[in-house]
Amino acid sequence: MAFLRVSRDRRGYEHTFLLRNEPRKGHSRSAIVYWFRSPLHVRVGRQPLDDETIGLLDGLHPHRVFDWPKLRQSLAAARRAESDSRRG
Repeated sequence: MAFLRVSRDRRGYEHTFLLRNEPRKGHSRSAIVYWFRSPLHVRVGRQPLDDETIGLLDGLHPHRVFDWPKLRQSLAAARRAESDSRRG
């Protein structure tokens, strides 16, 4: 199952990672499927998970099933939480 992780570095860049759990010798490890970086508070340009990117990822990983509506919701929730924490 794929999941998202959103983080910011000290320079203010927002990093969006699409990760999957990969089993390894009795435990699991996260592997990066997709990574997107954007400057802080940039609202111009493309979104991390736009339709073109989703199509490319589905084409590159036909054996994986991605729950895109759920992933987009978690991305929106992470961004809302980050903007709320910066406001006050």
